[in-house]
Amino acid sequence: MSIYGLTARKPHRESYGHDADVGTDRQTERAKKVRERENGAGHRLSTAKRVAVSLTLALISTFGVVTVTAAPALALPTNCNATPGTATYGVMCRGGTGFYRAWTKCIHVNSGTTKTAYGNGVGIGGYSKANCGSNYRISKTNRGVTKTNYLPPNW
Repeated sequence: MSIYGLTARKPHRESYGHDADVGTDRQTERAKKVRERENGAGHRLSTAKRVAVSLTLALISTFGVVTVTAAPALALPTNCNATPGTATYGVMCRGGTGFYRAWTKCIHVNSGTTKTAYGNGVGIGGYSKANCGSNYRISKTNRGVTKTNYLPPNW
């Protein structure tokens, strides 16, 4: 077939084993095959990549807000003052967020046995007092305050 002196190739099954497109440029075909090899499985993999990226972005946009809003709740109590007594140890915190409680090591006045006493768990501005009980005195070295972001159920 000839148009204006140019001839176009017709499909030729015998020599190529498949239908050849009429007027196909071989360089364009080669470039297409190279792109498919670089992508792995061609359009199927590209579509799978697009779907994976879309799902990842959707999850990040959904759960990213939760992460941002949850971060400020991680502060601890600050500006804590202790008031040690003979058989009690008290603590009050006036800054930060969260909960705290006083604790102290107690020593029996006669036998020297020890135990640990804990105060009640309180929020900012509350007073937590660890009480050793009768015949016990607080240790001058083993006492303090336990701070947490949440109120544990066993406090």
